[in-house]
Amino acid sequence: MASDLPLVARDRELSAVTALIESVADGHGQGVLITGEAGIGKTRLLREARTAAEQRGLLVLTGRAIESGGAYRPLVEAFGHPAAPFATHPDLAGIRPALARVLPGWVAENAILAPMADPTAVLATALTLLLQTMAPTGAVLILDDLQWADPDTLATLSSLADSIDNTPLALVAATRGDTPTEPALQQLGGRHNIKELPLRRLTPTEVAEALRGSDLRRLSVDMEQFVNLVDGLPLIMDEFVRQIQDGRSEIGLLGTSSTFSSAVRHRLAGLPSDCRLVLDALSVVGDTDAEVLIATTGLDRQRLGPALHAGLASTLLVPSANSLGVGWRHILIREVVSDLLLPMERQTIGVRAADRLADGSASGDGQLRHAARLYELAGDSDRAAEQLLRAARLAVTNGALDVALEYLSDAQRLTGDIPDSAQQVVIERIQTLCLAGRAGDAYDSGMAALNNVRNSGSRGLLAAVVRAAYMAGLYQEGRELLARLETESKTVDAQLMVLQAEDAIDDDRPDAFDLSRRAAVQAQQEDRIDLACEALMIAGWAATLLNIRQSEQQFRKALELSRQKGLLLWEVRATWGLATLDTITDSDPAPLEQARSLATTAGMVGLGATIDSGIGQVELRRKGFVAAYPMIVEADRQARQLRLLDVHTTAYGRVLDCCLLADQPLPDPTDPEQAGNIDAAIADVMRLETEIGSLCGFTVKSALGARAWLDGDTRSAIRLINEDNQRYDNANKMSPW
Repeated sequence: MASDLPLVARDRELSAVTALIESVADGHGQGVLITGEAGIGKTRLLREARTAAEQRGLLVLTGRAIESGGAYRPLVEAFGHPAAPFATHPDLAGIRPALARVLPGWVAENAILAPMADPTAVLATALTLLLQTMAPTGAVLILDDLQWADPDTLATLSSLADSIDNTPLALVAATRGDTPTEPALQQLGGRHNIKELPLRRLTPTEVAEALRGSDLRRLSVDMEQFVNLVDGLPLIMDEFVRQIQDGRSEIGLLGTSSTFSSAVRHRLAGLPSDCRLVLDALSVVGDTDAEVLIATTGLDRQRLGPALHAGLASTLLVPSANSLGVGWRHILIREVVSDLLLPMERQTIGVRAADRLADGSASGDGQLRHAARLYELAGDSDRAAEQLLRAARLAVTNGALDVALEYLSDAQRLTGDIPDSAQQVVIERIQTLCLAGRAGDAYDSGMAALNNVRNSGSRGLLAAVVRAAYMAGLYQEGRELLARLETESKTVDAQLMVLQAEDAIDDDRPDAFDLSRRAAVQAQQEDRIDLACEALMIAGWAATLLNIRQSEQQFRKALELSRQKGLLLWEVRATWGLATLDTITDSDPAPLEQARSLATTAGMVGLGATIDSGIGQVELRRKGFVAAYPMIVEADRQARQLRLLDVHTTAYGRVLDCCLLADQPLPDPTDPEQAGNIDAAIADVMRLETEIGSLCGFTVKSALGARAWLDGDTRSAIRLINEDNQRYDNANKMSPW
């Protein structure tokens, strides 16, 4: 097998990648996004990066995105095998639920989606902590073909980039194109610590330099003709050189192989028939496993093995980390082979492969999406849509919310509307978006679905959109949808009663407590214990301003029910509710710390960050601003990293309270006041309050007023405190949970 030609005209790019890897040893992370057209040498530069990292003793993780690869595919390939020995590591118990949704072999007893947090941000946090255990001295993550990466993978990488400044991780990625065009790729490339590295074509002089000392000069090949044929693309140069070195092309034959396509066809001509069967199948199916190839080609394992070895010997295939162990040397080679097939041949191969992918008991969302693409290629839109719906449900379960939306959108494109069978998937996605703190997105997608369902009386979908509207603070829209739901409902069931109770508490109505208690009774009669717990939590919050004892009773009922039925999400929320009540009458943070521990065990990192903010507030009351400041700053950092805008706003406001009112120097030298931007920070928090539609308990003007009073400026103190009170009088209401 021919070796790589010397790397030429890439000194600047190689130096940038090498410097990036060397920075890992200093404990700092950076990233680079290599861009360029197909065949320009991106993958070769990634191989050089891997060699440089291995020479320095760093852990190297490699993955590649593929077309129709499914959610998180490149990350699964990169982390799956290296992380397997750490699946039961005791220090990773808190992130095991997040990783269990993505990595094979990871099992979490309580693998539920972390409420209130973006799943991609949660996964990025989990991967950062995993890397600290796997490779405390540093690692290099190498990812190829990100132009095919799913949006959730790209969002995870963007979140990972936000945290690598102080993490010994180098991110080296490549994508096709002169510049990224996908918004998610642009977002990744726009990070302050991600440098874009575009590759250009080689000049004729650089091509000649690369060929110096090769067999071409010994064979007296017309170098000027050869350089013109290469056209500055390293891949084409490499293919021609491989032919000549392998003895499959002589001087006079170069004229008949004057394009990359003809060069590949020339190489194909000498292969055994079984190998051609395998290459034809791989050109249509792409990355796959042996079982799919057997079903597609009709070869048994005894014939499949030699056929794959022949493909490797031809250098059209190369060793790969995928399940088959081999893959195309370059996507352009696959495209040439596929173009040689008739449409009918491609359809036949596609249907055989799709049938095997769809019937697999362990099919992931990527396999199902792949099957759908192959069915669509064969003209079977209904079967394609069916696989897309299955894939969407799996994607929601794994927290890949944007991928699920893509699958649902593709299914709708194939069928013209949203079929009845898809409505439950849409409902699950809306619910998951709400849990992830993206209620606004949930409402928008729900409204789009309502406008495209086949049957107008989709009660379950309508109820899910009502809930999303309330969680997004769209109270008027929610009430209009609730009125529509009440009109379309023939009976009043627990689901409707819970929504009516939620409407009452959002509207600050005195009947919220009674409505929610009746809803809890109805839910238990219907054996909808999840709804019963939700209703009891609403009752508990509704009673906090009326009767603390009654509030505690409702939270305890929710706790008992959730424990009896094993509903961990509601157990954590009820524990949090009780702990919050306890802080009203006591300044002991122990109950909140217990709730925090339970949330960590359940993998509910979003709620954990919220509780941390509450613990910081308790510590502020107990020990003062200086002592509580580090904890509040950490809570704010977590909220930023997890994209919890409301929690960040609250924690950031408390950070400013500490800056304004502390009577001693704060321990962090980078606090807003010492940086001289306290006014800008106050304006930033007020902007955030406007953005989320709530004041989140922030009292910066009152803090400024208190400071003015301490300074003897009574007039300013009264004015500022009155302004803050007025802000609260005019504030939008928001569910207390």
